[in-house]
Amino acid sequence: MPGSQGIDGIVSNLNTTEIIKAVMDFERRNIRRMESDIQEKTQKMTVFNSISAKVLSLKVKADKLTRAATFEAAKVSVSDEDYLTATVRGQVSPGQYSVNVEQLASHHQIASQGFATKGTTIGTGEFTFQLGDGSAKTIEVTSENNTLEGLKDAINNSGGAIQAAIINDGSASNPYRLLLTSSKSGADNIIQVSSSLSGGEAPDFDNSSFDTVEKTRWTNGSTAEAVVGDTASYTGTENKTYTFTVAGSGTQTIGTDEIVLNWSDGTESGTLTIAAGYTPGDEIALAGAGSDGLKLSFSDGVLAAGDSFQVQAFTPELQAAQDAKVSLGDSSGGGSPITVSSSNNEIEDLIPGVKLSLKKVTEASSNININTSVNTSQIVKAVEDFVNSYNAVMDAIDQQFKYNEESTEIGILFGDSTLRTMQTRLRTGLLTSMSDLESDYVLLSQLGVRHDVATGKLGLRDRAELEDAIENNMDDLMKFFTNSGSSDNSAIEFVSSTSKTEMPDSGFSVKITQAATQGYLYGDNINDPASSPLEIDSSNYQIKLRVDGIESDVIALTQKTYTSMTELAQEIQTKIDNDSKIGNLGVTVEASGNRLKISSNSYGSNSRVETMGGISASAMDLLGLSTGERYRGDDVQGTINGEEATGSGQMLRGKSNSEFAEGLSLKVTLTPSDIRNGNDSAAISLVTGWANQMEEMLDMFSAEGEGVIANRTDALQTQIDIINDRIAKEEERLKIREESLWRQYQALEESLNKWNSTGSFLSTQLTNVNKNWDMIRGSK
Repeated sequence: MPGSQGIDGIVSNLNTTEIIKAVMDFERRNIRRMESDIQEKTQKMTVFNSISAKVLSLKVKADKLTRAATFEAAKVSVSDEDYLTATVRGQVSPGQYSVNVEQLASHHQIASQGFATKGTTIGTGEFTFQLGDGSAKTIEVTSENNTLEGLKDAINNSGGAIQAAIINDGSASNPYRLLLTSSKSGADNIIQVSSSLSGGEAPDFDNSSFDTVEKTRWTNGSTAEAVVGDTASYTGTENKTYTFTVAGSGTQTIGTDEIVLNWSDGTESGTLTIAAGYTPGDEIALAGAGSDGLKLSFSDGVLAAGDSFQVQAFTPELQAAQDAKVSLGDSSGGGSPITVSSSNNEIEDLIPGVKLSLKKVTEASSNININTSVNTSQIVKAVEDFVNSYNAVMDAIDQQFKYNEESTEIGILFGDSTLRTMQTRLRTGLLTSMSDLESDYVLLSQLGVRHDVATGKLGLRDRAELEDAIENNMDDLMKFFTNSGSSDNSAIEFVSSTSKTEMPDSGFSVKITQAATQGYLYGDNINDPASSPLEIDSSNYQIKLRVDGIESDVIALTQKTYTSMTELAQEIQTKIDNDSKIGNLGVTVEASGNRLKISSNSYGSNSRVETMGGISASAMDLLGLSTGERYRGDDVQGTINGEEATGSGQMLRGKSNSEFAEGLSLKVTLTPSDIRNGNDSAAISLVTGWANQMEEMLDMFSAEGEGVIANRTDALQTQIDIINDRIAKEEERLKIREESLWRQYQALEESLNKWNSTGSFLSTQLTNVNKNWDMIRGSK
C-alpha cells in the first residue's frame, strides 16, 4: 500500500515498498507454515480417498462372495419340454437325470345326480362342505336360494375352497348336475359334503346310480318299453353308457318270442336275453364283466330288430384328487427308479436346486433327460476378482510405506497407524478360521487361495482345489463364504443376509400376518356352453391381455363351437402358452362354474391380469372378460422380532432401519389358509460366513461418514478448516499490520518534509539576518 504521496522515499530516499514487503514477508512465515500443513493434510486426504475407493471395490467383490446366487450359477437342459420344463431355483450340482412323468396332479371333482332343470327345488336347511383337513363351510339354504342354481351361487359366493358349476350331460331327462371342484390339487384335497336339506330333492354326491332308459333308435311299431329295474344298483367306479340293440329280424313279442339284445359299455360287451315265457315287469340282470349291477325290465308289447336304447351309469367322482408322480431313474438294465409325489405340478425337491414344471404324462419307456451343470468358471472368477482387488488395496498401502534411500522420498502416509492397522487386520482376516462352521472348509487356504511368500501377493495358487470344492462339495463351499441360516418352518425359508444383519442372542422370531397371493381376472358369468353352445367365429375370436404389466400379442382363438367351459378354458390356455410375449409367464386358465378365471403365476402387488381393448373381432364380451373382477396379488406381510418387515411378493425383508434384521431376506410360501390355521411363525438362526466377516471389516474401513477412513479424512478436514480459520485471522492481523507500517512510513515522510521545510525557512531567515547585519555594519 503506497503512501499518499505515491512515491517511495521521496523525502527520506528510502525504498518504502521493499522495506514493508520484507517486513510483511518475514511476518508471514507462520502463515506459510500453516499453508504447508494444509497442503500436506490435503495430500493425505487424497491418498486416503484413493485407498478408500480400492477398499470399497474390494468390499464389492467380497459382497459378491456373500451371495448364494454367485454359487448357484448353473445350466439346466431338458430333452423334451413338451412334457416338463426345468428352472434353476437354488444350488445345483452337476448331473444327468432320467425322469418320467407318471401322473399329473389333479383337482378333486364330484357331481350330483341329474335334475330336470336348474331351477329344481332342492329343499331348505344346511349344506356343509370341506376341503381336505381345512375348515368346514356351512351354507344356509332358504326359500330364496333353494334351487340347484341358487345353491351353486351360494357356494361360489361363500369364499370357500371349492367352486360350483351346473353342467349339462346331454341326456334327455335330468341333464343338469351340480359340479363341485376343489380349488387345490393333490390327493389330500378331497371334497367332503353333507347336508340336512328337506322339502325337495337334495343333491346327492355319494351314491352311484343308473339313469333312466333313453331310446336312441325306435321303430314306430315298437310298443314295449324298457326301464331300469327297481333293485338295480350301480357297483362300478366309472361313468359310462350302456348301449342295447335288438338282434335278429322282424318284429318280436315280449313274453312269446325269445329276444336277444346285444350290449356294450364301450369296453365290455355281451348279450341279454328276454326268454320266451318272460313275465313283463320282471327284472333281468346283466351278466358278465362290465355288468356292474345293471338290471332291466320290459313291459308288454313288441320290439323290432335294430331297436336300440342306452342307459348311463353315473358315479359322483368325476375326477379323483390326485398327486403328481414323477420317477427318477431308468428301469432299463435292471434299474429301480424312485418315485416322488407332489400335490401340484411343480416339483422342487427331486433334483437339488431345480424346479420341474410338469405338463403331461410321458409315454411308457420314454424318459426325459435333464442335464445340470455348475458354472464353475463364473465362481472361480468371483474368487479371482476378490484376490486381485485385495492385492490392489495392499499395493496402495505398501506404496505409502516405501522409503527411497537415494532420494530420501517417502510416502505421504509413511508410518500412518490407521493404514498399518488396516493392513494388519486385512492380513489377519484372510487367516481367520471359521471353526464354528459345520464344513470341510474352515480356512481360505483350503480353497487354493494363499499368499506368495516371495511377493507377498495373494493368489489362487491351486485352482484345482477350488474347482474340486465347486464340483464336489458345493454345500460346504457356500457355508464357508456365505451366511447360512436355518428355520423350523419349511414354508418360511432363510434366503440371505448382509453385513448389516446382526442376529440377536435368541435368534430371529418371525410372524407372518398375510401370505403372498397371485393376481387374477375373474370373468363374469356366461351361458353354460354345455346347454347353450358357444360359437367362436370370425366376428368374435380375438383377445388381448396384460399380465404383470406385460402386454400379449393379439391372441386368436380357434373358430368353432364350444360345448363345455373346460374345453373353452383349455383352448384359451393353449393359445396363451403359445403367445410370444406372455407365453412363458406361467399364466393359468380355468373354468370356475360358468366363469373363466385367468391367474398370474407371480406373487405380490405387481401380480395382475388385465384385459386390453382396441382389438377387432373381440371375444371379450362373449367370454365375460370385459367387465369381470380383477384382483391384484398381495405382498407377504409380517414382523421380524416384533418389528414390521417389508414384503415384496413372497420375499420378506428386514427394514433398513431395523436394529437387527436389516439385510435379512426370507422366502415365505405360506398360503392364506396356513395363516388362518395358525401355521404362521418361525424361528430363524444364522451363522456368519467368511466373506460376510470380510465385508463387515471392509465396511468398517470404508463406510461413508462413519468408517475408519472417513473418520481420518473428516479429522484431517477439520484440522484444515481450523488452520484456514487461523490463517484468515492471521491475514487480517497482517493486513492491519501492513496498513500500520504504511501509516508510519507516511508519517515519517511527512515529518521529514516538515523538517526540511522548517530548515529551509530558518536557513532563509538566517541568510536574511546575516544580510541585514552586514548592511547595518556597513552603514556604520
